Amino acid sequence: MTHRLVLTAALLALGSATFLPAQDLVRISEFMAVNDRGLDDEDRNEEDWIEIHNAEAGDVNLEGWFLTDDPENLTRWSFPAVTLGADQYLVVFASGKDRHDPTGELHTNFRLSGDGEYLALVGPDGVTVTSEFLPAYPIQAPDISYGLSAVTSEKTLLPQRSPARALVPLDNTLEGGPLFDDRRLWTLEDLDDSAWQPGITGVGYGYGPMIGTDVSAMNGVNETVYVRIPFFVDNLGEIRGLTLRVWFDDGIIAYINGHEVGRHNAPAPGAETWSSGAADSWPRNRTPDAVDFDIPQFEFLHEGTNLLAIQGLNHGLSNPDLLVMPELLARVVEVDAPLRYFPTPTPGMPNGVGVDAIGPVITNVEHLPTTPSIRQPLRISARIAQSRDAIVSTTLHYRVMFGQEISIPLVDDGTGHDVTAGDGIFTSLISARALGAGEMIRWYITATDAAGRVSRWPRFADPQNSPQYCGTVAADHSLRTALPVLHWFIENPQAANTDAGTHCALFYDGQFYDNVRVYLHGQSSRGFPKKSYNIDLHPGHNFKWAEGQPRADDINLMTTYPDKAQMRNILAYETYRDTDCAYHWVFPVRVQQNGQFWGTAHLMENGDEDWLVRMGLNAQGALYKMYNSFSAPGDVTYGAEKKTRKDENNDDLRALYNGLSASRELRQRYVYDHVDVAQVVNFLAARAVTGDTDCCHKNYYLYCDTGRTDLWQMWPWDVDLSFGRRWISHLTYWDQNLIANTPLFIGSGNRLPQAIFDIPETRQMYLRRVRTLMDELLKPPGTPPEELHYEPRIDELAALLAPDAALDAARWGSDSWGNGSTAPCCPQSLPEAVAELKDSYLPERRRLLYEGLVSGARELPDAQPAETIISFGVVDNAPVSGNPDEGWIQLLNPNRYAVDISGWTLCDDADAEPVLFTFRGGTVIPADGALYVAVSRIGFDNRRQWPTKGRSLFVLGDCARSLPASGTILELLDRRGMPVDRIVLP
Repeated sequence: MTHRLVLTAALLALGSATFLPAQDLVRISEFMAVNDRGLDDEDRNEEDWIEIHNAEAGDVNLEGWFLTDDPENLTRWSFPAVTLGADQYLVVFASGKDRHDPTGELHTNFRLSGDGEYLALVGPDGVTVTSEFLPAYPIQAPDISYGLSAVTSEKTLLPQRSPARALVPLDNTLEGGPLFDDRRLWTLEDLDDSAWQPGITGVGYGYGPMIGTDVSAMNGVNETVYVRIPFFVDNLGEIRGLTLRVWFDDGIIAYINGHEVGRHNAPAPGAETWSSGAADSWPRNRTPDAVDFDIPQFEFLHEGTNLLAIQGLNHGLSNPDLLVMPELLARVVEVDAPLRYFPTPTPGMPNGVGVDAIGPVITNVEHLPTTPSIRQPLRISARIAQSRDAIVSTTLHYRVMFGQEISIPLVDDGTGHDVTAGDGIFTSLISARALGAGEMIRWYITATDAAGRVSRWPRFADPQNSPQYCGTVAADHSLRTALPVLHWFIENPQAANTDAGTHCALFYDGQFYDNVRVYLHGQSSRGFPKKSYNIDLHPGHNFKWAEGQPRADDINLMTTYPDKAQMRNILAYETYRDTDCAYHWVFPVRVQQNGQFWGTAHLMENGDEDWLVRMGLNAQGALYKMYNSFSAPGDVTYGAEKKTRKDENNDDLRALYNGLSASRELRQRYVYDHVDVAQVVNFLAARAVTGDTDCCHKNYYLYCDTGRTDLWQMWPWDVDLSFGRRWISHLTYWDQNLIANTPLFIGSGNRLPQAIFDIPETRQMYLRRVRTLMDELLKPPGTPPEELHYEPRIDELAALLAPDAALDAARWGSDSWGNGSTAPCCPQSLPEAVAELKDSYLPERRRLLYEGLVSGARELPDAQPAETIISFGVVDNAPVSGNPDEGWIQLLNPNRYAVDISGWTLCDDADAEPVLFTFRGGTVIPADGALYVAVSRIGFDNRRQWPTKGRSLFVLGDCARSLPASGTILELLDRRGMPVDRIVLP
């Protein structure tokens, strides 16, 4: 949840909207009623939002307070127990989702109207309105917020020439110590300084009329003078920050109420004493410049009399001059702050000054048809409403491809294609002659009011990161393809072949994306004739890759050049998907560049925070894209690209490296306590099944479930060298031979896989999981064709790809590289490459694995029996601590072989939702071993009685809920839903 800070206000008005803050300093400070491309919620939806600010001097518990958009129902939505600190903000989404979790994002049960409506914050009695927009706030525009302007001014709390007292200390009597929390006694407010030398600032000598308190007696005696200056604060709530401005010679250390607020030309913190001097000299006969010390946090300040204490420092006992002349300034909020629109919203942060009015409000921009034919005119319409002043002109500006802009009027007079006069819907028509097949047409709308204010849609507020135009593409009925088509428009295609890249437009599945950045992707692929690209979308207009799926903010356009079958990326990532491992969605597309065939490519999501959301994982977790073998201390920083939590250092990754580098026993404990063992086992096993050896010197992610389980996981990226393709020494990518005898223990040079392979129990888990995936995906030799897993999918992809792959080969020569070069050598069409994959590689891979002829394969266990015994052990559904989160269930494997229980479930049939826990892919109980299912992994780790962390226990969690009460029956069901064991809870 976002928390921050803003201002106070009295009676405010704009037009017919009145803002009433009543007596309270907890109020609505900002809101957005039309959030099209702004702040995302946790679901990656752009929802309306309301910002609450606590301008009180202390914390406020909002439990039982209310937000409402209905003056007849003041208790429409209630706050949970959320504490809002002094001068902090709380953002509540007005989404209608009605979420009250105090540890997550809050959502009201109503939405805001862009046309204006009542909005109020109501106190815990359900009656007292603390702030409201009455009768309604004014019309709102997309992505522009509204609220209280942060009109601030500067107030002098302590001016120059203020009363002061000074003392040249002769010993450390006033230095304090542990009895004063190591604060210096002479800096505290309640010290009696009545015996000190009185005067005014500046304190010092040798500076003529600037001196108000002469302390020349210190010359030859001490380099330090203590100075105490009282000042008064009458309204703490109005202060937003402090600046201490000091003219001095030679150095100072400054304190407010005993808390240090600045030092300059002084000893290091903690090294100062009663006789300290300045580190360097400030030359005489030079007027000192003021030095400003910003004080953003000032919790030690209070209303009433406060104390500024300064230690003046001379450089040398015989220095001929010294000066201490302070001034303390406060940034304060104006009491009568006006209501304003904010073109740059600041949810959770202080508001800007804003503007008192905006131009006409443009919304509901639409075009018909969605994809016009070359003989169809294009109808553009928009709802345009007056904000303050009358609308005097409305214009449509359009351009075809990269041609000149053409401007034509938009009308609301009922003529032409405008349906109804005066209904606020303005319409214009672009001629059918303007477009050719497959060409892009783009447009924007402007509206001007009588005061000369011009509104634009799209707003194009950020030229580097927002759309400049709306747009569409004319249908090209000559295209014959089974693949989805990605239309790519770029004025200078060569500019994309750099790290800086350029901007372009995309059209896919009826969605147009303008002014998006495109630049080179990858390392080795930079040298390919046909390259890969990164594409960065805009906030609020992310890429729709599939119906009903979260949109992606960044995508990758992956070259198919090094894979003559053009499907290995797809087969590999689908393997990870089918085995319950993290994966990237990826699918083949036909790319049309500037209306012409460019080639085939794989469209793939990028690894970032949106990826975590799409997989239902903790988006606050730490995600690293790794370009090293994680085998040396430097690998913690070099080659470890942070994809999330970028404002933090890599200490979490360093802790993982150190734990995996410990002695054998300590490493084993660390792995069980800090690594998601089942997940890493699953990842490594899936990689082995795909035959991918291009890991783990790079090409993997490390992810920590930060703040939840805090366990580390390992995920794949760059998986095209799989299913027989390998990087072979000098031949690099360009070895056309398929290699079937890739080993099982891939990544043993990396600290994390090495630990899994070295610990006997986790090695068992890995080998069992490999055998499971062999039996389920590769299938044993002799399996009937209709029961195979990969071959039907290969046939399906080949049918989709073959026609466009032939065009791609003709354009790029992607079917003829080999013998270590991209030069024409060894032509192989997609059907031929597919036949080799199906008829040569896969049968040979099966034979080598099942006959134990691959390195490591002789350790593989036999197939797991269909009827396998796993028993309940101890169940603790009533922990002695009284904390249900510390509950756990023990499962025992009495067999002499490891048992894979991936997809099995623990069920409580007495509950309406019987599944208590589902075992993730890779969950294997070692022979004669045990597994512990924790209600909460964090709760289990905090246990003080056995079982606890630090014991090398295999623990999984969290359960869907606390364990049921005594007498309840728990059942363990296998993947078929068949009961394996049951227990009546004690």
